[in-house]
Amino acid sequence: MRRSLLEATVPADTAPPLPDRIDVLEAVEEVQAGYLRIVRSDPLAQQAMAADEWQEILEVVLRLTASDFGFIGAILDDPDIGLPYLQNYAVSNIAWDDETRRTYGLQFKNLDTLFSAAITSQSVVISNDPETDPRAGGTPAGHPHLESFLGVPLNDRDGMVGMFGVANRPGGYDERLVEAIGPLTRAIANLVSTRSATNERIEIEREQQLKSLLIKTIVEEAGQGIIAFDREGIVQIANPAAEQIVDRAPGTLVGERVQDCIGVSGHRRATTVAWMKKVVPQLEAGKHSVSREVYALRKRGARIPIHVSFHRVTHGAETLFVAVFGDLTGMALELARVKHDAERLIETANAPIFAVDKTGRISEWNDKVSRITGFPRNEALGRPFVDSMVLESEKDRVAGVLSAALLGEDVSDYAATIQTKDGCLIRLLLSTTARTDDHGRVIGTICVGQDISERLRAEEHRNSLLQERARLIRRLHRMSEDQQRSVVYDLHDGPAQLLAGANMLLQDYLARPGDSVKRPRETLSAVQGHVQAALVGVQRIMAVLRPADLDDLGTAMALKELCEDSSRRTNATVRFYNEIARDCPIDESTEIVVYRIAQEAVNNALRHSGASQIDVRLWCEEGILTLEVADQGVGFDSPSLPADRRRYGMGLAGMRERAEMIDARFAIRSAPGEGTAVTLSIPLTAVAPPECANHLGQAPNEAESQDPS
Repeated sequence: MRRSLLEATVPADTAPPLPDRIDVLEAVEEVQAGYLRIVRSDPLAQQAMAADEWQEILEVVLRLTASDFGFIGAILDDPDIGLPYLQNYAVSNIAWDDETRRTYGLQFKNLDTLFSAAITSQSVVISNDPETDPRAGGTPAGHPHLESFLGVPLNDRDGMVGMFGVANRPGGYDERLVEAIGPLTRAIANLVSTRSATNERIEIEREQQLKSLLIKTIVEEAGQGIIAFDREGIVQIANPAAEQIVDRAPGTLVGERVQDCIGVSGHRRATTVAWMKKVVPQLEAGKHSVSREVYALRKRGARIPIHVSFHRVTHGAETLFVAVFGDLTGMALELARVKHDAERLIETANAPIFAVDKTGRISEWNDKVSRITGFPRNEALGRPFVDSMVLESEKDRVAGVLSAALLGEDVSDYAATIQTKDGCLIRLLLSTTARTDDHGRVIGTICVGQDISERLRAEEHRNSLLQERARLIRRLHRMSEDQQRSVVYDLHDGPAQLLAGANMLLQDYLARPGDSVKRPRETLSAVQGHVQAALVGVQRIMAVLRPADLDDLGTAMALKELCEDSSRRTNATVRFYNEIARDCPIDESTEIVVYRIAQEAVNNALRHSGASQIDVRLWCEEGILTLEVADQGVGFDSPSLPADRRRYGMGLAGMRERAEMIDARFAIRSAPGEGTAVTLSIPLTAVAPPECANHLGQAPNEAESQDPS
């Protein structure tokens, strides 16, 4: 079992007793018995199970866990948004209103809830105080009060297939209950997995039945004659068009010999028999089809010219030979109609379709491919497809695919990069097959595809985001390592040295004979000086790691203290201007970034600018929180920053990285002799509650610290 997301542990004496093993096994037997009733009573539905049966299973779970209400469902993927959701098989009637029942009754797609925590984490979720649980997203209108909740994932060997959730067990839920009902959980998981698999099988069978019905309808309604016969030449299937062409009564053609209804020439039956003996071996040897213009032998010796095409069809161990033929006397009109329909279908299809002749030139070009490439039909026809439209690096591969299709090899789902009329590149996913004329001769290839440019761009964007995330994580780790290294150096060079000096003084003091120790007060005073200096150093390091002023005073007052402290330590005047309103929201991560960037910018200005005055401003306007640190010092040439990295580049890079981690905009304006301005702009996308806004702290509109001298 995976680690559960346990929110609280329930005292054993406040909850009902745990179900014993016998109770659980009886519950499992009850669930499986219901499943067997369905299988035996309804072979078609089988494991899909009825809604009433799932409701009974839910009642078993509620009884065993002593819960008031709950649900059981399968985890499915929503193809529209690419996220999982819960398809309910059973849910307690908790007297929701009609609108809520329509919205939430069958599918749970809101992933900002307690039940969704089990889906996204694929772990047990226990919450015994939902009102304060940060994972809870509230309950719908009409939903009863939620006192406690247990969400249990249902897993098969391939992963999570569903879950059940129960609520309001007296005293709440704990891990012991989850472990106790483990056999029941596994039994329900097997049923959910079986139902999902069966639903897929039923859907496949339904599609196969639909295809069979469609094929049967096509055969029966086809304008051409179709007969199927076995190796002995006995007709097994004949459609109405075949019976009409050979002038047979409905149902009488089955059982005749094929050579009695199709003849090669004249009335010589032996010639037909000899020719048929050649057709069957050719088809069995793998030939796609055998075509010829022959005659349909009608009653009383009449005959009409037909064009017949023989094919071999194998289903399992059974092999039949199919003859498709049409009356040539009306074939011209029929062929014209079919050709028109096919051309119309190609032209109006919502997919790029085009044809290339045997010389490699475009011979068909539908409206969809015209729109996505920018080439109208009249400009595309006759152009060499590969040479004029395919990306140079892919020309040999695409030409090879077209050549293979001319030889009878169908190639599916290969990508090709096409250059549009305006010079852009698009990606098409193509399938290519041979194109034949009315006599079955290969005259070129036909390509059907789909534009996958947007999908590829989306995948590239996703990969870019993942790479950016990894880059930021590496930066965060590097900054953390740098900060730890800096702390070590500061401790070694400051407090550690002072404490070592104090220790040496004490050792020297203690090592002398008592009557020879002179001036003990001076020695202890020196030790105390070392210790006090070490304490100041430790406090300064602590302030670097986490400024206490942020927690105690808020952002504005902490910045004010930073400016005053900087003025006390240097000969410069550092002024702070606070224009923050009390209702401007800011969270803890933003506080840290604002403070650290202000701290680094002020320190950079003190070290490098040579300015006697530095101004720090903080304001919030139209949802943008802005920090600016400006000086009138020597400035620098911004384009030279990478080359002068040893002087100030690392500090600026660190500030930029901190800004990127909170999606803020960081900018530097500087020029030689004109000073430097560092600006941080942070979009505030959410309105924080009053207590969050108040944590900004309030400083005077102008906080100024003068030179201590």
